[in-house]
Amino acid sequence: MMSLLRTRTMMKILVGICILGLVVTGAVGLITARDAPQQPPPQDLPGGAQDPGPPTARDAPQQPPPQDLPGGAQDPGPPEDLADAPELNVLGSPPDQIKYSDLGEECDATECGRVAGVESADLDGDEAIDTVYTTLLDGDFALLLPPGEEDPEGVDWEDAALTNSKVVVQGSPQPAGEDDVAHLVILNAQH
Repeated sequence: MMSLLRTRTMMKILVGICILGLVVTGAVGLITARDAPQQPPPQDLPGGAQDPGPPTARDAPQQPPPQDLPGGAQDPGPPEDLADAPELNVLGSPPDQIKYSDLGEECDATECGRVAGVESADLDGDEAIDTVYTTLLDGDFALLLPPGEEDPEGVDWEDAALTNSKVVVQGSPQPAGEDDVAHLVILNAQH
């Protein structure tokens, strides 16, 4: 039996079956993706914000499956009484060369936050975050230094956050959406 599996003919047949299986599953995936419903593009709203469109699975809070506890009880999961994420308008009007886009609310087991895309045709991610932070600091926001830091001059924007005592804003030069050069995460301030 083993000698039959080692022949060239049998190897060619096995390789052919594997390749055929890969091609068929790839074709089925392409056909399924092509027939999937398309989401309409976001609509511009007054004030430079964008309508995020209909809710998607990405917008829904991510909840892990319930865990079995000793004694047959089940973990109820995260509490349902989480505060809603702050609205995008807490940032005020965006600075020149910047446009904010609301990428939706994201929740974990302890809090909900809003992800805001930072769009700019003229600035890269670092420059965009620098412009946004500078504008917010000129307003009513204050700098939150990371633990162990005392000098604000030596801290990168990525490591610091801003607060106005109601919300905390953390910026990142990494894009979170298609047209973004950076993004912000807006959380409720903990009192």
